[in-house]
Order: sequence, then structure tokens, then C-alpha cells
Amino acid sequence: MEKASESETGGEAIEHFSARPYQVELLERAKERNTIVCLGTGTGKTFISVMLIKELAHEVRGNYKDGGQRTFFLVNTVPLASQQAKAIAKHTDLKVKHYVGEMGVDLWDKATWENEFNTFNVLVMTAQIFLDLFLHSYILLSQVNLLIFDECHHAKKNDPYRQIMQCFSDCPQRPLPKVMGLTASIVNGKVKPDKIESEIQELERTLRSTCETSQDEDVEKYAAKPEELVLVYKSQSTDKNVNNLIQILLDVLKPGIGFLRDCRVSKIDENAHWYAKFALRECKETLDELGPWAAFKVAEYLIEDLDRACKVQSSKQGRLFCEFSATQLRQLRGIYCNFTESDGSEDSGHCYFMPKLQTLLCVFREFANSQHASEEEKTLCAIVFVERRYTALILSKQLNKAAELDHELSFIKSNFVIGHGTGARVSYSSNTEMNFKKQEEVLRKFRNDKKRHEFNVLIATSVVEEGLDIPKCNVVCRFDFPKNYRSYVQSKGRARAKGSKYYMLVDEKEQVEKENELEMLRAIEKILLERCHDRLEPSVEECNESVDTDLLPPYIPVNGKGARVTMTSSVALLSKYCSKLPGDRFTQPKPVYKVEEIGKYLYKCKLTLPINCQLRDDIIGEPMLSKNQAKMAAALKACELLHKIGELDDDLLPKRTLSDEESDLEEEVAAESGGKKSKAGTKKRRRRYKRKVPETFVGSLVQDGQPQFLTTITIQVTKLTQPQEFVVSERLFLNETCTFGMLTTKRVPWIRSFKLYPNYGEVTVSLQCHRSPLRVNITKQELDILRKFHLFLFSHVLRSPVEFTPGSVDGYFVVMLKASGRSIDFDCMREELSFKQSRGSQPIVVDAVVTKNYVESPQKYAVLNVRGDLTPMSSFPENSQGADTYEEYFRTRYGEKGCIGNKNQTLVEVKELSGRINFLVDRKQGPKNKRNVICLVPELCDQTPIRASLLSVSQILPSILQRVNSLLLVADLKAMVAGVRDTTDESILPPIGAEEGSREAPMEVEGDALDLEDDDALFYDIRSMFRYSPPSADHPDSFLVLQAITTTHSEDAFNLERLEMLGDSFLKLAVSIHLFCTYIDKDEGKLTRRKKNQISNLALYRAAAKKSVGEYLQSTQLARDVWCPTGCQFGDVPPNRTTGSPAMEVDSGDTVEAMEVDETLERGKCNTQKIADKSIADSIEGLIGAYLISCGYLGALRFMKFLGLKVLPEIDSNDGNDLQAENSKSGCYARFWPDQTKITAAQGKGDMVFRLTSGLENFENESISYNFQQKLYLVEALTHSSYHENRVTPSYERLEFLGDALLDFLVTQHLYFRHVNLSPGELTDIRQALVNNNIFATLAVEHNYHKYLKHMSPKWFQTVKNFIDRVEDEAEERKDNQLQTVTADPFIIVSEEEEEGIEAPKVLGDIFESVAGAIFLDSGMDLTKTWGVYYRMMKPYIDHYSVNIPRNPVRHVYEKDEKADFGKAKTLEDGKIQCTLRVYWGKYNGKGSNMKIAKAAAAKFAIEGLKKKYAAVYEED
Repeated sequence: MEKASESETGGEAIEHFSARPYQVELLERAKERNTIVCLGTGTGKTFISVMLIKELAHEVRGNYKDGGQRTFFLVNTVPLASQQAKAIAKHTDLKVKHYVGEMGVDLWDKATWENEFNTFNVLVMTAQIFLDLFLHSYILLSQVNLLIFDECHHAKKNDPYRQIMQCFSDCPQRPLPKVMGLTASIVNGKVKPDKIESEIQELERTLRSTCETSQDEDVEKYAAKPEELVLVYKSQSTDKNVNNLIQILLDVLKPGIGFLRDCRVSKIDENAHWYAKFALRECKETLDELGPWAAFKVAEYLIEDLDRACKVQSSKQGRLFCEFSATQLRQLRGIYCNFTESDGSEDSGHCYFMPKLQTLLCVFREFANSQHASEEEKTLCAIVFVERRYTALILSKQLNKAAELDHELSFIKSNFVIGHGTGARVSYSSNTEMNFKKQEEVLRKFRNDKKRHEFNVLIATSVVEEGLDIPKCNVVCRFDFPKNYRSYVQSKGRARAKGSKYYMLVDEKEQVEKENELEMLRAIEKILLERCHDRLEPSVEECNESVDTDLLPPYIPVNGKGARVTMTSSVALLSKYCSKLPGDRFTQPKPVYKVEEIGKYLYKCKLTLPINCQLRDDIIGEPMLSKNQAKMAAALKACELLHKIGELDDDLLPKRTLSDEESDLEEEVAAESGGKKSKAGTKKRRRRYKRKVPETFVGSLVQDGQPQFLTTITIQVTKLTQPQEFVVSERLFLNETCTFGMLTTKRVPWIRSFKLYPNYGEVTVSLQCHRSPLRVNITKQELDILRKFHLFLFSHVLRSPVEFTPGSVDGYFVVMLKASGRSIDFDCMREELSFKQSRGSQPIVVDAVVTKNYVESPQKYAVLNVRGDLTPMSSFPENSQGADTYEEYFRTRYGEKGCIGNKNQTLVEVKELSGRINFLVDRKQGPKNKRNVICLVPELCDQTPIRASLLSVSQILPSILQRVNSLLLVADLKAMVAGVRDTTDESILPPIGAEEGSREAPMEVEGDALDLEDDDALFYDIRSMFRYSPPSADHPDSFLVLQAITTTHSEDAFNLERLEMLGDSFLKLAVSIHLFCTYIDKDEGKLTRRKKNQISNLALYRAAAKKSVGEYLQSTQLARDVWCPTGCQFGDVPPNRTTGSPAMEVDSGDTVEAMEVDETLERGKCNTQKIADKSIADSIEGLIGAYLISCGYLGALRFMKFLGLKVLPEIDSNDGNDLQAENSKSGCYARFWPDQTKITAAQGKGDMVFRLTSGLENFENESISYNFQQKLYLVEALTHSSYHENRVTPSYERLEFLGDALLDFLVTQHLYFRHVNLSPGELTDIRQALVNNNIFATLAVEHNYHKYLKHMSPKWFQTVKNFIDRVEDEAEERKDNQLQTVTADPFIIVSEEEEEGIEAPKVLGDIFESVAGAIFLDSGMDLTKTWGVYYRMMKPYIDHYSVNIPRNPVRHVYEKDEKADFGKAKTLEDGKIQCTLRVYWGKYNGKGSNMKIAKAAAAKFAIEGLKKKYAAVYEED
């Protein structure tokens, strides 16, 4: 038979899974009925629970979805969860998992939990987690087969164990789960023997179980039965000096404690006052118990804690309390050092060990000197239980010191373990809190038998009394006498080694009292043993009566699935709901309870919820018999109301919004992408797209028997800046005009002319398609000529064989035209093709193209002249090579390849032909690009079968066709959006050129030299964009659209950057207004989350992908290796090879990442292009900007609606929206949504409205020069969430959400239209400088916004005050130094003396934005009025930054030093963050309230340091 199990309560290792007789006996009883197993520590209670789980395992093996039940093992402390789970998993084949709060389970939704229930059979968790699961109907009691309560004696009052059992009485589901309780001490507190029976009955009724133990003699065999000894110690030291010092130190502490006790304390300072008093009392207790040195050390720790507490106090009074106690403790330490003439660190006097500690040391000496039967018994394994955490910390130090000083005690190695909670009402200590991980580490070292224990004495608080798996100790000592029976039994149960001893230290003054208490504890133990068997099962009525202490019934939603909130759970649920409301780092939303006595023993509670909650009226709870019950009654009523208005869902959880689900989906998509693949929607995620063929060219390649349309391409020289470069081409120009033809089966629409920039200057290209097809049909022979000439021409231009794509009928033929420009010149094309056949054998003539055959180079030369006066033997013009003749030069320079056979042949004069085909951008020709005329020897040349003049002119054709292709795609895109084609003849518009890229603004107003009274000038652009335009007008300017689809990667003369900036700001505005007006009951946090989901790059990319917008983009720089005429491909691409995938297939697995492009795709890249997801998102924003400028905001909104973006109300047709817009005046955003008035909110609250609006007329007249029609908009804009007095409006967050988008758009449009000569990068810099919290906060101070802010946050008050002082100081410095009137750095304000960045309070920036939102709504969504108010305030900054463009200091640092290192954040003693920046010119520190501010401060100091360094160098020079 196997060895019996050696287990105890707590799930320790079970060596052999075989049952003892009494365990079998108790298991059988547990199988029959609900049972509380009451056995001593070490008798195997966990073993019995595991056996019961195995017996009922058949009930949990089924699939949960199909009705399978689950077993729950509940624990009362976090450390026990993993321990018990390991024990169950070790001895069953069931799937087991443990759950604790640190795993974030509070945030798990129902689907996540159901997945856990499907996966695991046994779930071990803290009781609160299971209670939450049941209350929110994530699980029903009928789905649980067994509930095991570990340390079940805690099931009293409002403990989660008891709350769970309360749910049994009103639970409609049947059957109810079987219940098992495990305990070593049914009695949980101080109780007299005659009250034991009632205690047992109360626990039985609560758990609906019967208490059971066993009278089997084996129980005594396995139970912990140490020898109990009471050790008496003297209360005073025998050393007079020690006693004198103790008295002196007490004289310091007692008056301080008395002073704090007598202080009158306000509610806000209660925690600070309590902690200040606690610190002095803790030091006094330590002094009485452990002596002066211990008090000296504890005072050191407490001073650190008090300093930390002082920094987080919001009131001056609270700080004074903390500073007072810290001063008292510093005085104590000073007295100690003076008295002992030491610094306290090296104090080693034996007399300083107090009698209590000396008694404990005697225990260890006795152990060392006693006789042991075995080697195991000689090894000390001791636990010393103490009550206070500081005692544990100091006592451990003193024992180690004693071991160091006394050779007889040298075997002692001590450590301590304490709890991981605060352990108090409030705690600021890092020394007396031990997290779970640290606890486990200490206990692991104590258990480590292989190393004979890394220490052998563990000083512990009650954290290891119950259940924790620790080794069998042979010495357990109660340094402080047990408080109650539970503490006595649990601590004694740790002494389970053979021959172990259990010591209790008792003060001689309390000896009789404590001995009497000990007798009572032993009597209780005996009575429990006698009474916990053969008990009657409590009746259902008794059980219900025992747990039914809630005076009000639970609230159960009608449409719910069993979720409920009870009086007891209502307070926690309400706190959880409030924690989800928007707040800031100084203001955490929480309910405010005010309880008043309305009669003898009768109380009523008034509950006020945070201002940003939908319930703004006070909630009055039912009258109750106690203050706590009154509070719970009000909370229960609030939870019911919150559910009824939709703030709590049917599971009684804070309602998740669509934005939450969308965000979760985004995170899932991001997680799924995983691996090496870059995140979708970013710059790094690049996909390959097939180049889209314009609709005009689809199926337009001329075939036999089809109609043919001829389009004339006219190239007109408009600027001849380099005549010498025009020499080769001018042979084909007549009156500086050259023509080609484009032959298609479809009529090419009118398109706008455009400029190109060849080396010789500037040309304007225009297209004119003949209105009717050619009258004469082309013969097959002529068609063959067209094909051959087309391929012949582009093969030479691209220097690579070109062929038609097999099976394709897309494209066109480029042809030569007769002088009239109206008919095809077949003779000329035949002549060119004949040169291809015969020219190689003929002598070199003028206009030929040659290459050097003595060097490997693709460079081509045009023959300008045949020099009859020069032969190879003629004098060489330059003697730098030491050659006298051409023949000598070539022979000596190129060796055998340069040898000339015919010394009498005539030389030819040639000029290098440019290899460039991209003439879209005006690249100025410099001296280095100048091509000189040279002479070559015909014998050393190979001829290329094409005329130089034709090749030179044809080099411009790729640029022409690329631009034509782009403009035709623009037309297609516009038609797709509008549903009809634009019939506007744009050929009459000015040509598109490089200089046109920044002149698309409707106004030509430079700078900000605007008269503030000239509304027409200030608001012209806004009124132009915000005007009524019918859907028929939704055809934007083609050039603007072309810019919007041209990315920076194309290296074109223009790109989307400027339009993207404007479109981005309008998109943000449109979405913000839509969300604000649609979700009138959603807070700013939910609105912001929704907005981010809708305007993110990922969302825009997905919207574009649905409409295949990516195929229209121009994102590749024109070059000969990536471009081919439409319908053609390079000859080295096999006919059956696919060169790309359509855009809509990109997201379905055909995506080709930038680093994973295979060779096939690289060779076929003339028909594909790689585009980053972000580039597509940027293009969408650019298109929004284009539609906004050309078609007004309505056109932009319609375009966004076409993409699927939510910016307009969902109605049956557009008529309603158009009607609203048509009735709106210019400059206003149409009210597509119902008017949000504040009148209803103010009904019945006239007095409160009067108080709230009083004095605001001063703000209207003096600060913003705008008078509100509805003052409550302004009240809301100035109300912080901490201001509970306002019960009329919500706080400002929603208006701030709206105002943020408004100001961003208004500033952006102003910069866009009035600073047309600034680059996109410069505009972005100015925009960032003008639209940020730092500038907004500064402007708020300058215009006295802060004086009207309604808040009740002391911390914000101090933060705002510090910022105001700094702003005023900086203004004075600028005034004294006669500097500019605005701050030079809009990104950060620094204090050079303290190396600190001054935090711009977010609340100031927020109200600056919220007031803008209020003006916008009050004025009827009038952007002109909103901008009129804010432009006047921001004008000085706009003027200054437009000339002195600021730069973000962090970005500036990286521009100066790419290797700049900001290091890791360092938290300083005052709680601030310090950052150390290392750059090549030095090291700079910066600090601030967070890492962002610290980085900015360090960067600013670094840039200033660099300027000073350069200035010093200049002075030396």
C-alpha cells in the first residue's frame, strides 16, 4: 500500500494519492450532502476536495456549449489560487486553470469567458471573480456542479463567499451546485465557548452545509500537535541608559501624536491626517517593542514615506500634516544619534536588544543546544509571526545582526515576508508592501530543501497563516500573542515537524490574562472537535434567513439572462461604471455619497454621480437603519436607473460601444497579421498594384476593320533657354512646333494642356482629337506598318525590346503625321523602318545615331556634321594625353580596340544624346550637364538604325503619354465618384506646369496683412468652400485631382502633400461634427475612439481598397526601366507571365511585400507599381481637399460618403440633406442634424442657471468679443468634470472634442490659402506650432480663460498657477529684452535654472478648444464667426511663425544628430521624470511631469547649447 498523503489546507504537494480512513469517511459524507470539512492543518483537507472533484469528474467532461458543467474552486487570497490549481492538476486528468485579478480578467467579455469554460473543466479563482461572473450572468449556478470554498470560515458579513451564497436563495435555476467548505478554524474571531454552537450554525446556514470532522485516531496522528510553550519576558530593559533613551524618544513622539489627535480635519485631508498619525504611532510601537535602534530605522523608512505622501497631497493642510510628522521623526533620529554618538548604521550594542527579542534569541539558543534524534531535526526551520509589517522588516534585520555578533547564534539566517495589499487605509510605503512575485521568491528560498534552506528563520505577518505552502517547521513562535482562535490554530498548524514547538511570547504584566485566553482557545478547540460530527443539515428556510440580510431585493433586468445587482454589490458596480467615464490624471470620476440622519437609527443617502454621467439629478436612496445600508440603497437605485437609460447593458456592465468593438477588431487584425508582415495601413506595408488602363484606352488598340480616331499631339516650344541643346531636335520642328499622332478606336476626350521641360527649355503639349473617325480605312499592310513603327520607336527610346502584350487589345499607336497634322504620314514611317533594314552598311551621314564600338557604353551620339577637313591623321585638339593626332590618341588610349585601319577616312562631328525620358520636372541645366561637340572616327563607331532628330524628339513621348494617361485616369476617377462623366472642355484652361502646383488657391493673398475689420478678405476662402453646390457640380478641377493622386514617390513636379494637409483637417472636422451631433449621449472618450477608427490610415486605406482607388495613383517615378506604352511590355517578359494582380485582390493574399518581390514581378514592373498603404490613405485625404476646394464642403462630404465614411445622417435620399444645405447661409456648416438646444436641460433649475452664468458677460465682452445667444453653451465649455455643482450641463469634454477639430481645420485652411509659396513641410511645421496644447494654454492665459474655469480640483489649481506664473515671467523677459510679443518656442516652455520643462495644463488647452466649439454651435455652425473670434487671438502667432518657422526641438535634434540618444526615463524623488540626451556636441538633462515634456526640455537645451557652441566658434574666428 502506498504511503498516506502528506497534505494540508492550501494545496501543498500530495506525495502519494492514497486516502487515509478518515479522509474516505469525510469524502463519503461530502458525496451525500453539502459539507464543511473541519480538520486541523496537515490532515489533508485539499486531498479530500481533490477526491471529490474526481468523483464528480463525469459531470464536467462534457462540452460546455452542450450543457456540460464546470467545477469552481474558490480561494480568498491570490497566492492560494495557483497553489491549489497545481495540486488539482497534478492528481487529476482534468484541465485546470487559475484566475486572479492581475491577469486582467475584470476586462474580459462574455465570449472570452465562454472560451475558458469550453477549454477547462476546473477553474480555480478568487471568490470576487466568481461573484462577478455570476452577477453579470456570464455563468449560471445550474452550470456549476461543485463549488469548493477554501478557508470558508471567512464567509461572514459582506465577504464574497457570503455574497455568493446569498445568490442561492433567489436563484431560479435548478439544480444548485454541490458545496464543500474547507477550514481548520470554523471560528474566525474572538468568541466565548458558550457562543461556539451559534457560530457553527451560522457558518452552516450560510454555506448550506453541515460541519464535519472525524474522531478517527488517525486524525490525531497526522494533525499538527506541537508542544505549546508560553515564554514570559520583562517589559522593560535592565539597562538604565536604554530606558532613559526610550523615555527621551517617547517625549518626542507622544506630544506629536496628541497634537494630531486633537486637530480638526476637513474631509479632503482625512487620509493625510490619518497617515501622519499612523507614522508616529508605528514608530512608538516599534520603540516600545524592539527598542531605540529599531525605532531609529523605522523612522528613516517612515520619513521617506511621508515625503512621498507630501508630494501627492492636493491641499496645503494635507502637506502640513505629513511635514509635521516627518519633522518629529527627524528630531527623533537626531536625538538618537546625539545620545549614542553614532549615525545609527554601526550600532552593535547588545543591550539595545530589548527583553522581548532576547527571549526569542533564547529560544534559538535552546534549539542549538538541545539533543536531536536525527540529522533532519538538527536543522532549524522556524517561523516567527508578528502583527505589524515594520516589525517584520526590523526584526529580520535584528536577528541577522544578532547572528553576526553572537557566535552561538551564527546559524541563524533570517528573512521576512509580508502582504501585497496596502495593509492600511492608505499607504505610501514601498518598504512594507510585497507583491505576489516577491512573496513567492522569499517563500521559494525558504522551501528550498536542496540547498538546506537559503535562510532558516522567516519573519511573517498573517500572510502565511492560512493555506500557503511552506515547509514543516520545527519552531513556530508567536512574537505577538494570537488575536483570535483562527490565528491561534492556523499559526500553530505550521509547526508540523516531529518534535516541533509552538512558542507564545507574553509580557509579564499580561501573563495571567494571556494564560486565561490560551485556556479558552484550547477549550474552543476541544469543543469544536466534539461538535463537528453527526450534525443535522440546516433547513432551506434557515439558510435563506441567514443570508438574506439585504433589506432591498436585487435588481434583475427584465430582458437579461440572470444578471443581478444586490445592495451589497451595488457600490462596487457603481464605482466600476464611474471609472469608465472620462477623467484626467488629477480627476478620477467617482460617486459622491452624502448620508444624513433623518430619525433615530434611520438614515438616508443622497448620491451625486460625476458631471459627465447621463444621470445629472441627485439620487435619493430608501431610508435605512445604518449609514452603510443607506449608501448601498442609493447605489442600488443608481444602478437600476443607469441600466434603464442604457448606460449598463443587460449583463449589468458598462455598455461597450461600437467603437470599442471596432477597436478590438483592429487589434485582432493587427495581431493576426503577426510575423514579419508590417502592420496594415502603415508606410512599411507596401503592396503591388497593376497599373490601371484608362477607360479611353481599354480595347482601343486599332484592329482591322474598326473605326479609327486620330488625336494630334502638338509640341510647342514656349521657352528656349539652351539653344545648343535644341540643335538635334529642331530638324523635326516647324516654327518651333512638332506633331505626333495617336491612333485609337475610341475618341480621346479633351484634356488640359500641360508643360514639359526638356533640356533645351520648356514645351507646351496639347492634344486635339478629330471629331469623327478617319474617312479612309487603313489596310492590313498599313496596319502592319503602324505596329512595326510603334514598337520600333519605343524600343529605341526605352533602349530595350518592346512588344505588344499577347492577348491585349488595350492601347494606341503613336504615328508620324504629315505637315498639316491631320493625316498619317505612312511614307515617312516606311522610310524610318527602311533605315532599319539598310542603314548599317551605308556611310555615316548627318542626323545619324552612332555609338562607340571601342568602349562598352550605351551612350548614343547624334551626327551633326561630316568633317571633310579632318582625318585620323589630323592634329588632335587637346594635347593633354600626349597625342599629336587622332590616330595616336585612340591607339595609345584604347589599345588594340582603338587602332584605325583607314587613315584617310573623314571624321564626323557628334553631340551626346541625352538618355533622359522624364521631362515632367523642370531640372535646371548646370555646367556639369553641358554636352560638348566632339569628333569621332567612323571606323570606330556603330550605327543605330534611327534618325537622331526622330530619336531626340521621341524621348519626350514617355512623359507626354504618362501625363495623358494620368489625366485620363483623373477623368475616370471623377466619373466613378459622380456617376457621370465630366463634359467640361478643360483644353481651354491654362496649361499644367511645375509652377502651377502651388497656385491652386482661389485667392492671391500673401501673408497675413489682413484688416481685421475686412470680413470679406478674412472669410473669402471659408465662404467659398462652405456654400451650397448641387450634386451636379461635383466635378472637381482635374489638376487638383491629379495632384491628389500623385504621391511624393513619383518625384513629379507636384504632389498631394498640400492637399493632404487640407483634406486631413476637413476629414477630421466632418467626422467630428457627425459624431458630436449623432451620438449626443456619448462622452468625449467614446467619440474620440470612434473618430480614430474612422479617420485612421487603416480605415482610409480600407475605404480606398473597396473602391479600388489605389489603381489610380501615380506613385512611381517615370524611368525607362519601369514604363512602357499602354498595351505593351518589355520583350524579356514571357508572353504567358502575369505581371501583377488587380487592386481588389491585394488584400486577399496576393499582397507582395516590398522586400518579398520576386524576379518575375521585377521584370514586369512596367505594368505594376508598389504603393504603401499610408500613401493610399494620404491620397484619400488629398482627394477630400481637392473636392473641398472645387466643389465646396458638400462635394467633399458626398465624396466621403461615396467612400463609405460616416459624415452625413442616414436618410432615405440625399434630398433632405441638400435641402438643409441649400437653406444654410454661406460660411456655415448645414444643420443636417436636429438642433442641440440647452433649454430643456435648464427647465426647473433657474436659480442654478443664474449662478452658473453670473459674471460670464465679462468673459464675453473682454476675452472673446462674442455674445452667446444660449449661455449654457458657454457654461458647458468652461465646466471641468470636477465641478459637481453644475447639474445643468455636462463638462466641457464633448465641446473640446468638437473645438479641437474646428481650430485644426480653421488654422489649416488659413495657412493653405494665404501662404501658397511655403513648402508642404513648412506648412506642417507652422500648423503643428499653432495647433498644440502649449500654444492653446498660453492663449487661454493671455485672454483670461482660466479666470472663468469652473472646477474644484486643488491639483489643477496649483498646476495652472505655476503655468500662469511662468507665462507671465516669460512675457516680462521678452518685454525687457525688447523681443517679439509671442513665445519663440510654441512646443515647450522651460526653466533653465531647474532644467525643467514647464507643463502646459491640458485643462487650459481644452477650454480654449471647448469655447470654440460652443461659439460654433451657438452661432448656428457658422465657421466665419468662430474664426473671426479666434483669428483675432491667434493673429500675432500666425504672423510671427509664418516668418520665423518654428521647429519641433526633438525633431530638430534628430536632424542634427541621427544617433541622438534620449536614454531611459528616470523617476526623481519629487516624482518628476528626468531624461538625459546624448548628442555629439554634449550631454543635456531635461525633466518634466512626464517623459514627453522631459524629452522636449532636453532637446531644447541641446539646440540652445549647439547655438552657443557655434556662436563661440564664430567669436574666436
